[in-house]
Formats: sequence, C-alpha cells, structure tokens
Amino acid sequence: MFREALRFYHGLTFPKWTLDDILAHPYDLWQSVSDKCKPVALFKEYLTKGYYPFLLEGEGEYYTKIEHVIGYIVETELPQICMVDVSNVRKLWENKEPALPKMVFGH
Repeated sequence: MFREALRFYHGLTFPKWTLDDILAHPYDLWQSVSDKCKPVALFKEYLTKGYYPFLLEGEGEYYTKIEHVIGYIVETELPQICMVDVSNVRKLWENKEPALPKMVFGH
C-alpha cells in the first residue's frame, strides 16, 4: 500500500520487488529509491495520514472525514456484517465508550 500511496500522492513509481530481489540487491534497490525520495520521511507521513484519497482535498477536513468514514462503518456496515444491534452501536458511538471493540471483537 505504501508504494501505491507514493504514486498517488507524490507521483513516484517503483516496480514491485520480490523478497529474493531485495535480499540479492539491497543496496542497489535502496539507492534507486533514495535517488527519487526520502522514503523514511514519506513513510512516517504515510503512517500518520494514511492513504485515503480525500487527503488531497486538504488537511483541514481530513480527520473529520476519517471520523465520518468510521461512523458509517460502525453504524451501517458493522450491524449488517456482524449482526450487532443498531441501537447498541449508536449508544456506544454517541458516548464514545471504549466498550465497542470488546462488544464487536471480544477483546
């Protein structure tokens, strides 16, 4: 997914490498990547901001949009897929109680 995010957000393209390629030519591959970008910095950005395409619309609304996506998943898809009672999901979502993962995933 990181390779795709580099292409999507930064226009950087890299071929797919097999594990054998990486093990056989680690320095050559690292050089080909580092000639185009600073991968560690971009990976940190990727871990922070993810790969959602609406990031291109601006960072100001990014987290609000993430929250809407999560809300849709929790309130709509979760009850349908996991057979969770909609009223219980809404109560937990509104209260933002940490019990939701326990209820859904049993952890």
